[in-house]
Amino acid sequence: EIKAKRKIPISLAISAGPDLNSTSSIIGGKTSIAVGVGISVGLTKKLSLQTGLIYGSKNYTAEGYDYTFNNPNIPATIESIQALCKVLEIPLKASYLLNENKKRSIEFNAGLSSYLMLKENYVFKYTAASGRKDRTNEVVNANQHLFSVVELSATYNLKLKNKKFAFGIEPYVKIPLGGVGEGNIL
Repeated sequence: EIKAKRKIPISLAISAGPDLNSTSSIIGGKTSIAVGVGISVGLTKKLSLQTGLIYGSKNYTAEGYDYTFNNPNIPATIESIQALCKVLEIPLKASYLLNENKKRSIEFNAGLSSYLMLKENYVFKYTAASGRKDRTNEVVNANQHLFSVVELSATYNLKLKNKKFAFGIEPYVKIPLGGVGEGNIL
């Protein structure tokens, strides 16, 4: 009895889209653009593993209390912090195929991402009562956060006429497990 070898399905994805960033809440952040490339390897008919590289900017405003400082009195003197961080993200996630037909498919995705902070720029705006001038801080390649962000998403794929290509929409939420970046933001 000879068993036929099963072909391992492999797919390549190119992505680009808006990335909403905020601290302490899901709503009310600033939007930037993230671009990436990914690869998916099928383990079973419904389960696959995905990884890739995503480059983006994390652009947000935070309160002094959102940051971790060595001196606990500093947050009281800071009105806000403007941040612009260039990040390389490496996701590792599992994908489960919920539904598929000839025209579309729906998947649920869950996994962890590593954040490699390439360049972080901060503007610390002090309160008038503090008597301090605003200051800037730049940090380069100093903060690496391995498997530190949980990602949950759902993908809706529309298959094109050429069955080898599809167009997908993937809304997601990313939740840090611990502090990320220079200020250990959650």
